[in-house]
Amino acid sequence: MRRRLRADALRRPATFCLIPPQRNAWRYPDKPTPMPSKLPEFATAFATYRAVTQIGEGGAGRVYECIADDQRYAVKLLTAAGPYREKARRFKNEILFGLRHRHPHIVSIVDHGVILGQGDSQPFYVMPMHPGSLRNALDAGIAHALVLPLFSSILKGIDAAHKLSVVHRDIKPENILVDDAGNPLLADFGIARFTADEVATLVETKETTRLANFLYSAPEQRRPGNTVDQRADIFALGLILNEMFTGAIPQGASYRTVSSVAPAFGYLDELIARMIAQDPNDRLGSIDEVNKVLIGRQLAFVTRQKLDALTNTVVPAAESTDPLVANPVRYITGAWNGSELEFTLSAKPPADWFALLTSESLGESFYMNFSPARMRPSGDKVLWPSSQSTAQGQIDQFKKRVEIANRHYISQKKKEAERLERNARKAIEDAAQAERDRLAMNNNLRF
Repeated sequence: MRRRLRADALRRPATFCLIPPQRNAWRYPDKPTPMPSKLPEFATAFATYRAVTQIGEGGAGRVYECIADDQRYAVKLLTAAGPYREKARRFKNEILFGLRHRHPHIVSIVDHGVILGQGDSQPFYVMPMHPGSLRNALDAGIAHALVLPLFSSILKGIDAAHKLSVVHRDIKPENILVDDAGNPLLADFGIARFTADEVATLVETKETTRLANFLYSAPEQRRPGNTVDQRADIFALGLILNEMFTGAIPQGASYRTVSSVAPAFGYLDELIARMIAQDPNDRLGSIDEVNKVLIGRQLAFVTRQKLDALTNTVVPAAESTDPLVANPVRYITGAWNGSELEFTLSAKPPADWFALLTSESLGESFYMNFSPARMRPSGDKVLWPSSQSTAQGQIDQFKKRVEIANRHYISQKKKEAERLERNARKAIEDAAQAERDRLAMNNNLRF
């Protein structure tokens, strides 16, 4: 009988207190972890990380728990054994992705460097130390009420990677770490950019060494020459969702279903079946499609994300990506030309921002002879008729108006983004309800 985690268990570090060696997220279960005679130190331009213990070893290298400035870190070191050039390329993928992108559900890389040895140099990278992985939670058992909120957070990490044009291709519970607050973080992007042929060669090894690593791989990953895309990640997520409820990985046609252990969540069986279809063309094609199915069940914690083209970051769909929200218009300088004040701004203002700036109902007083409605734009400049006696007062008013216009503009854009997301969510829920009503009607009719 598996233990069920209490409702607050995922939030308590004690639940995932340091992983026993055989459960380590970076170690293959049937491969012994040799300990070096001396624990290394990892020096970078900014810090020295002193290893206190080796906490795991996998195909790409060793992982050490380290201390630097009284903080704990995990340092992953690329070992020289095996096909070094291939492993180095994977390692480079991990480092570049972890340095470039930040997301609350993707493990971040905070530092990196190289150890110089007798032969090839050995690169390493530094990441925050996390107390456990999803594997630990699965071994302990996750309360049914906590599964979907946790799974939704996992989806956000995968969705962010996909929106950044990265396919993970090695999603498994060991590669989903859990922080002290119980938040899941996607880790190990070592084979994220490898071709289907390169991934497939990893299967052609002894069953006792590497095959266990492919329990969550999609069928197309096991056959050289096939296209491996984001649908392979969706396949793995479907297996994991079923396992989070049942404790079993679906194998074949007669696997243990969610409805057999948690009838209230039985509607997930159809979703899981669509995620783990053998033919990738029969699967849901994106995380957004998975989210739509879940949103259709009116699950409030399921959220959508979008890629901000300006910053190449993934943000919540209800967050405005208008450039003036992140970088508001600023007053730069001004000049008097004899009859007008000429104000220079940090950017050419859009029409809706300028309408706020010149509104007489903005909440600021103004000189009746020089209403703000008389302002006119000219590129990144604003011209305002003035007189010698009112010029200084108008300058002071203009500066205040810029600040107030920014606040109103940002508020409007955020409300607009939230409204669009509410409308999109309601459309998904309405479509799902219409489909449920149609099915119920067909079940009640006699043809």
